[in-house]
Amino acid sequence: MAQSVNLSLNAAGYSVVGPRRRDNQDSGHMSSQLVVVADGVGGSPCGDIASMTAVTALADALHGLHSLTREVLTDRVQWVNQQLAERMVKDPCCKGMATTMTGLIVDGDQGWLVHVGDSRAYRMHDGALEQISVDQSWVQMMLERNEISPEELRNHPMRNMLMHCLTGSRRDLEAIRILPVEMIPGDRWLLCSDGLSSYLPAPRLETLCTSELPVAELAEALHDEVLPCTKDNVTVVVAEVGQIGTPTAFIGAAAPQDSRAMVG
Repeated sequence: MAQSVNLSLNAAGYSVVGPRRRDNQDSGHMSSQLVVVADGVGGSPCGDIASMTAVTALADALHGLHSLTREVLTDRVQWVNQQLAERMVKDPCCKGMATTMTGLIVDGDQGWLVHVGDSRAYRMHDGALEQISVDQSWVQMMLERNEISPEELRNHPMRNMLMHCLTGSRRDLEAIRILPVEMIPGDRWLLCSDGLSSYLPAPRLETLCTSELPVAELAEALHDEVLPCTKDNVTVVVAEVGQIGTPTAFIGAAAPQDSRAMVG
C-alpha cells in the first residue's frame, strides 16, 4: 500500500492599498499548510479589523490540527465567525463589520477549500487556469439565472454586492462552502481579492498564471499588471503544492505595521 505524502505549500503574496483607497481593508496569511485571503466589506465599518480577525482566527483555529474532516472544519470556521461577533461586543464601533474569506488548507496529501464571499481561488494545472470558488455575489446569481450575460457581469454597477460574507452571525454558516480539493504536486493555486479578479482581464490572468515564473515572481507580476488599472485594494497569494514549505507570514491589515506588502 502506498504511503500518503505530507504535502506543503510554497507561497508568496502581497497586499497593497489601491490607488483610489485610503487604507487597506484586505488581509492575507501564508504558511506551509494554509493560505487565506480576506477582504473587508466596503461600506461597513472596520473592514480592516474584520479581515484581520478572520485571517488570524483561521490560522489559530487550524494550527496543529491533522486528519481534518468536513465536520472538524465546520466547527473551526464557526469558531472563526464567533471571533468576529466577540470583537463587535468588545468594540461597539465595529458593529456591522463583515468580510469575505477564502482559504486553502493542506492536510497530508488532502486539500480543503473554505470559501464565503467573492474573494477567489484558482487552480493552475497542466497549463490551464480554472476558477474553483464560486462568487457569492448578486451578479453571479443573476448570471446563473441567465438574467445577465458574462459581458454584462464584468461592468455591472452592482457587481460588488455580496449575497454572503462573514458577519459574526450564526446564519453565516449556511453559506460557507467547505469543499475537498485534490492536491497534486506541481499544481499552483491563486487566491485573491476582487481588486485583482475584477480588474485584470481573464485571458491576461491565465497567460500570467500559466507562465513558468517562480512563485514570488508570479505574485509580483500580477501586482505590477493590475495596479495601474484597479480601483480597489489588491491582495494576492500564489502557492505551489509540493515538498517545500513556507514560513508563516501575514500581509495586509493582518500584518505588523512595519512589515512589507510583499512576502515571498
